[in-house]
Amino acid sequence: MRPHVVGPVDFIVASIETEALPTGLLRALHRHLDAAGLRLMDAVIVRDTPTGLRIAEVDPLEFSRADLTLDAPGLAAAEDIRTVCATVPTDTSAVVLLIELSWARSLAEDLDAAGARILHSTACTTIAGA
Repeated sequence: MRPHVVGPVDFIVASIETEALPTGLLRALHRHLDAAGLRLMDAVIVRDTPTGLRIAEVDPLEFSRADLTLDAPGLAAAEDIRTVCATVPTDTSAVVLLIELSWARSLAEDLDAAGARILHSTACTTIAGA
């Protein structure tokens, strides 16, 4: 069996008022991460300016004050960040979160042990009739 160190990781981009992490955002992350089988891998703050996208790593201390941990700081590649931030309006700040779907990693390990391999997985962004 091959070890699955990191399961599927989703990018979540959320606008924020300033280039500081809002307390409410930290509380929401704390409430949902463990309960939903998710793991916070990395986070960056971006600001789209007329001269281009500014990317800044988030100080892990900000997360530790909220009893949160970044499990893989620096994991987000600048090219991927620029791609997922294509819809961030100019003069807007946003936080980019990399969230591992821990339950999917566990499922992949169990399937692997059963001799099955996941060949494809993708997010469904639209639900018919919704």
